[in-house]
Amino acid sequence: MLEVRLLGKFEVLLGGEPVEIPSRPAQSLLSYLMLNAGVAHRREKLAGLLWPDSDETNARSNLRHALWRLRKAIGDEYFDSDKVAIRFNPDSDYQLDVDILKDQPSEAGTSDDLIPIVSVYEGDLLPGFFDEWVTLEREGLRAVFEDRIQNLVDQLVEEGRWREAREWAEFWISQGQSPEPAYRALMVAHSGLGDFSGVALAYQRCVETLKQELDVEPSVETRDLYQRLTERGRPPTTPIERSTQELPISPTPFIGRDEELAQIVELLSDPKCRLLTLVGSGGIGKTRLALQIASEKMGDYPHGVIFVPLASIRSPEFLTSAVVEALGFQLSGSEDPHLQLIQYLRQKELLLILDNFEHLLDGAEMVADLIGSVPKIQILVTSRIRLNLRPEHLFEVHGMPIPEVGEFERMSDFDIVQLFQQSARRIQAEFSVSEGDEPHLIQICQLVGGMPLGVELAASWVRMLSCEEIADEIEKSLDFLVSPLHDLPERHKSMAAVFNSSWQLLTNHEQGVFKKLAVFRGGFVREDAERVAGASLPMLLSLTDKSFLHIAPSGRYGIHELLRQYGHFKLRGTPKEEGEIRDLHCETYLDFLSQWEEGLRGGKRRDAVNAIGIEIDNVRAAWNWAIVMKRVDQIQGALESLWLYYDIRSWFKEGFEALHRAIGALRASDRITRKIGATIASLLARQAWFGWRLGRYQEATDLAQESLLIARKLDLHTEVAFCLHVLGTIAYAQGSYSEAKEQYQESLGIWREIGNRWGMAITLFSMGQVAHALGEYGEAEQPYREGLEIFRDIGYKAGATFAFDSLGRVARTLGDFVDAKELCLESLAIRRELDDQWGVAACLDSLGAVLCGLGEYKGAVETCLESLEIKKSLEDQRGIATSLNNLGHVNFQMGDFGQARGYCEEALAIRRELGDRRGMATSLNTLGDIAIVIKAYPAAKHYCLESLAIRRELGDRRGIASALNTLGLIAWELENYGEAGRHFREALREAITIGALPLCLEILVGLSRGLMKDERFELVSELLALITIHPASSIDSKERASTLLNEVLKTRPSEAIGQAYDRGATKTLQTLIEEILEE
Repeated sequence: MLEVRLLGKFEVLLGGEPVEIPSRPAQSLLSYLMLNAGVAHRREKLAGLLWPDSDETNARSNLRHALWRLRKAIGDEYFDSDKVAIRFNPDSDYQLDVDILKDQPSEAGTSDDLIPIVSVYEGDLLPGFFDEWVTLEREGLRAVFEDRIQNLVDQLVEEGRWREAREWAEFWISQGQSPEPAYRALMVAHSGLGDFSGVALAYQRCVETLKQELDVEPSVETRDLYQRLTERGRPPTTPIERSTQELPISPTPFIGRDEELAQIVELLSDPKCRLLTLVGSGGIGKTRLALQIASEKMGDYPHGVIFVPLASIRSPEFLTSAVVEALGFQLSGSEDPHLQLIQYLRQKELLLILDNFEHLLDGAEMVADLIGSVPKIQILVTSRIRLNLRPEHLFEVHGMPIPEVGEFERMSDFDIVQLFQQSARRIQAEFSVSEGDEPHLIQICQLVGGMPLGVELAASWVRMLSCEEIADEIEKSLDFLVSPLHDLPERHKSMAAVFNSSWQLLTNHEQGVFKKLAVFRGGFVREDAERVAGASLPMLLSLTDKSFLHIAPSGRYGIHELLRQYGHFKLRGTPKEEGEIRDLHCETYLDFLSQWEEGLRGGKRRDAVNAIGIEIDNVRAAWNWAIVMKRVDQIQGALESLWLYYDIRSWFKEGFEALHRAIGALRASDRITRKIGATIASLLARQAWFGWRLGRYQEATDLAQESLLIARKLDLHTEVAFCLHVLGTIAYAQGSYSEAKEQYQESLGIWREIGNRWGMAITLFSMGQVAHALGEYGEAEQPYREGLEIFRDIGYKAGATFAFDSLGRVARTLGDFVDAKELCLESLAIRRELDDQWGVAACLDSLGAVLCGLGEYKGAVETCLESLEIKKSLEDQRGIATSLNNLGHVNFQMGDFGQARGYCEEALAIRRELGDRRGMATSLNTLGDIAIVIKAYPAAKHYCLESLAIRRELGDRRGIASALNTLGLIAWELENYGEAGRHFREALREAITIGALPLCLEILVGLSRGLMKDERFELVSELLALITIHPASSIDSKERASTLLNEVLKTRPSEAIGQAYDRGATKTLQTLIEEILEE
């Protein structure tokens, strides 16, 4: 059974086991459908309701993804959907807490009937969800809850079940909204139990709550009830004297921190938690958080909340006096003030907040004494350093959550962004975040590490600087974060002042270790800290206790970014020491990187990528230092792993630039030794690879040629073979298949000569791809199988998947989709066994195309969606675009052209943002195909012309031929027959020049239609005969040719046509094409 709880939390259980639905949109969709079970909702309505800020295309795409997530998580049987509408199946086996709450008990029902109904209400509907529809539902359900619980407490009172009445009244009060009937029920329950002091306390709580939240007095009904209860033959209890101390008033509204507030409230609700320390670095927001807790918890303590500011107290001996002063009681006589304080507090039940305790740690025993001597007080401490007392509970306060780059649509949901905007508008009332500001605002939040004070100081500059300029200044120097405001405490007027005061709390040894630790980026593990900075475990613990470090559950240590900048500033004051520490750091992380080379090549790729991803900031810093110091050995040793990692992650631009910097530095060396020359050759070849990935073919070719020249001169066989492979790959991408074949053959010969079997296998697969593109399918199979055998011999299991994928592509092209499916599934099984997520996603892409060819469209969609989700989890933007385009193709084949266009437009947008020119052309082609089918020919022509321009820019001759062929088809449909013929012939000329026979045959099908219109039926018969029997002809070309041939035979049945067909079957493709092009 499916159990879903929406009241006070979002929780899903299936068969009693928790189900994770991490996507907030999917949670919203499930909630909305279940709250309206049985109602069919139109897709456009759901998309607009749940994604009101997105355009229709993106909103519908989001809806599809969210529904797919739900089906995957809980199953198909709970949803009924078609292309128009979606509904939650009311007949499925499920239970929803909201339905239980809404269940109307019978009039004859008892309190026992009401208790299970009211019990499901654990809080407001979907806390943390701020959609308009949620707000409306939430208010309606709160009214239902109020009605149910009032009935319950009334019946419990009527039945004289006083303890239960008291408990449910307290539960009602805990849900907020100041329910006066709940306080009346509470007073009656206490009276029924004979607890008249409880009656008085309940009345007093009611008075204070109403005054604080609504600024009203209790109603006449409540006042009369209190009077009656206290006059029943017993003297009324004197109301408890509460502290009259006013909490400090914050000049700005409190923003966010909902999760932290809830956790702290939960800790304070535990009777075992008598001493709680909020510990964190200066400026992180500890005091503001404590004051908010004080405000929210004031009514929970009979004698109130006492706030004791300690920043100005210079010695622990004045601690007692500070607390006494805050409590507002007078010391008397010569008795020890501390004993007088204890005696006074023994009669109190209150929360004592000690703010800014870090410089008074020698007075921690006084806090321990209060906890041990006064049973009914709780103490909340804010400090940069833990007190290290046995009863102490710790709560670490960190920076506020920061949006990731690209999360522009959700930016306003982040508390840190709201804080910046609020702070900026106090300086400049008309301030707003423009679209151009968004990435720079995210950068500001990242640079200050989500620290509230840092954000406020940064926002104070908006009158003079743009967000981009503010981010640039913070990057340059920590000293920029200074506020001109006069009413800020001196210690908060600049980040430097905050950190200076914290720095003085460290011993000299701690200062020395911390500034060394500042060389790390993005955190570190204990072993590396000891190796690089000489930080022992006790030292790390001490720095953690003093909020200079924080430790994650994984055991990884981190430094707040602003604190790290401060520490690095201190380290730069000793240049020799800085150089030694950075050398150690560089050696540590480039050695670490090189150790993962085999993992990146093989079946442990996911482990390798995850491990390097955790340390990538340290790796970048190490690489840059190696460049600055021209550490040739370290650059050469780490290069292969760095190249593989950037390639796997699709970080081509960053990889290109990282290698470019290294090449520039080494070329500037005083003397180019053999070792430096060899390293430059390796860097150039891999930079050329990234240039190919970026579609910068000419630049990539120049780099590879330069690398090849150096490698041949230095007799570097491995680099020569690799350069030739890169040049072959660039030529293949441009459709220069003959050139690619030559480069690959030479590369393969060198790999064989030096016995590099890995290089042999990879190059064999590339040669198979060339043969495939040339339509030489039988010839393609041989290198694929040889490569497979090599990988099996060297024990590289993942290599088999390359062969299966490649052979599957051949089978797919020939229309053998059953064989292609088996090969895809075999490859997929190996990828899953090796947990190779990138490989799994690639296999799923291929499998989706195969299933589409088999007409298994539902399976194709699910397969492509699974691939898309994997790529999202890997943050592979190029892969995401590929999967979206594949989904567009599948929907196109299904006839759902609107969905298809939406997917392809989304893919195109990502590719434009990435600057992926080749990918853009692919998406434009698919959009053009969709436009042709729906007869939107002007749009189709626009897409195709843009694609053609990109292909010409890239020098992609196969792409040029394909785009010209599509333009011919469009011109034909627009009845521009002369233009169509010119496009077909130009396309044919390009295709035959590069030897792309499958494409030639496809173009000839289109050209045949023009020849039919000119009534050249004999030539048409020759062409169509050749297309239907040619081994390089795709299944699609053969089917289209057969259809046209049938038309010819029906309209012109004659002996001449039959003879022409026989001639075509014996002619060569080259001969026929030459005849056509010579006309």
